[in-house]
Amino acid sequence: MIKKLLTALYVSLLVSGFYLIAGAMVQEVIMFAGIVFVYTAIGTIIYGIPVSYLSDLLTKNMQDYRLLAAGLIHLFFGAVTVLFIDELAFYAILSASLYFVINEWLHRKERSRKKLLGSSLAIAAFLSLSIFTIYKFPPLFQEKTNTIYLIPDGFEGPVLVFYSEPNQPMLEKESTYNVVPVEVAKLKENQDTYGLYKTSSPQSSGILNNHYFYVNQAGERTVIPYDCGSYDSVGSFGGSNGTAKFEILQLTKSTCGENFFIQGNERYRQLSEKVLENMFEY
Repeated sequence: MIKKLLTALYVSLLVSGFYLIAGAMVQEVIMFAGIVFVYTAIGTIIYGIPVSYLSDLLTKNMQDYRLLAAGLIHLFFGAVTVLFIDELAFYAILSASLYFVINEWLHRKERSRKKLLGSSLAIAAFLSLSIFTIYKFPPLFQEKTNTIYLIPDGFEGPVLVFYSEPNQPMLEKESTYNVVPVEVAKLKENQDTYGLYKTSSPQSSGILNNHYFYVNQAGERTVIPYDCGSYDSVGSFGGSNGTAKFEILQLTKSTCGENFFIQGNERYRQLSEKVLENMFEY
């Protein structure tokens, strides 16, 4: 039991420590890493340790394939959490992988030396399968946004899309995708332009799976590169007709790149905030 508790501690430290290193000791990241540590520790103790005991029970009479079978059991119970915690199953799968490897390492002296090579190969196979599962398995069970945005040719700036708006048209479909035909509008104060569309359709949710196109007057589409767009924010507001939701995107042609994709443009952000203020006044 002591070794299993130690394994849970090591897993929690490793998972939360990743965020400390990635965040370069930023204060907000430190706080988030602490939260990750607590929840990882709770999940590993409540869920991971019983799974480990179950694995020991099911594989105790196995010889050559014990390690591989134990690894698959840990991986299965880590992956099955996607049915309950959606994208957070990433942490469960990562924790299950680390738990299995660390637990086997702590018990290495109990294994015969002649099986050392087989054990190493089994662990390598398990880790490879875990990495594949982390990136491929959870999305299969999750919803995707599946939205196509049609942007007037050459437009740069923020795009605001309002959903669940009464007396507005429903979004048209292309296969499994919703189509949002963005229109260009102007602020009365300074003539700044922004993209706008209102629909009575509900806002889609899930893993981002969107496509952006410029559309010319002839209706021809040109793909907008991913680093020329930035998904800014989502929100909602209440009114006499219920709650409406909105999302804000940013598009550029002149400053495409990873920096824009991740951070967007502050001037565009201020413009979108001004648009929202004007709309909420009415």
